[in-house]
Amino acid sequence: MAAIADAENYFSRISPYYVVDVGAKVKVQNLSNETWFVPKDVLIQECYGTKARHTVRMPITKLVQQVFLNTKEKIFEVTFKKKNGDERALVGFRQPGSTEGNILGQSEVWELVYEEGKLKKQMRTVNHRTITKLKFCNTEYVVHRSSTTDTIHPPSMVQSDQLAKGDMIMRVSYMRSICRDRDETTEVENLVGTRWNIGNKILEDDCYSTKATKAPEPLRMTKLAQVLTDSGDTVIKTTFLKKDGTSRVMVGHHYFNETCLGRSKVKELVVKDGRLVEQERQIDHQTIQEIVFKGDKFVLGVPKKRKAGSP
Repeated sequence: MAAIADAENYFSRISPYYVVDVGAKVKVQNLSNETWFVPKDVLIQECYGTKARHTVRMPITKLVQQVFLNTKEKIFEVTFKKKNGDERALVGFRQPGSTEGNILGQSEVWELVYEEGKLKKQMRTVNHRTITKLKFCNTEYVVHRSSTTDTIHPPSMVQSDQLAKGDMIMRVSYMRSICRDRDETTEVENLVGTRWNIGNKILEDDCYSTKATKAPEPLRMTKLAQVLTDSGDTVIKTTFLKKDGTSRVMVGHHYFNETCLGRSKVKELVVKDGRLVEQERQIDHQTIQEIVFKGDKFVLGVPKKRKAGSP
């Protein structure tokens, strides 16, 4: 990844973990199969799990359209029926941008598996019509023939008493850098105001920042807007024009598409009263001028034509 640890830089960390052990500090293992300890109080501020405190019954169409297709990069456990009628539970997450499934009513998702001491991901296909249950953000959604009056609870992170050895969790963290300590660590702050020192190697390997590391790539308006809508939970820096024609730079993460109105809802990351906070904003897709996403910079313009025979 292309995170650069400078002062007043913003980072996102979207990382699946396997829980190796649980104590005051939680030992976790990532997809690079590196292990380290994270304070438990920090972890429960930033992680989603696959356990549920609530149950909601809903029709299959509503479950797929309103929940499953909008899990973004957060972890879930989906149960579906295989061709032989047996049920199969899969723990995983969607790829950024995969919010529609395909014309056959299927989604390709990353399944997380832990085998022989290694955490890995493998691509799987889920047929939407075969889904029977979905555990997501502390709620279990169960397919029901008709609508119900079940209370729908807001998404919530993993609770302290839910963390256990052998769990799969997804860390979704937004941070700002406070100061860099020589070449080894950077002091960062998250959305609940917790500050700690994180190794610069972890920032480089496990996080994305809002700084561009590559030359600008011109894109037409539709493709440029698609970069925003397909950015998942990852931090993104967007430059757009306000109504008065002046430029506005917004750092945040995509939240919701309002396709029929040609705009997106975004959670902007800002510092208020010395604290990192989120505030909901809207971006008109037709006004976007520039986007920085995962180290790439995309600008409004006419793409260069590829030479014949080039890949």
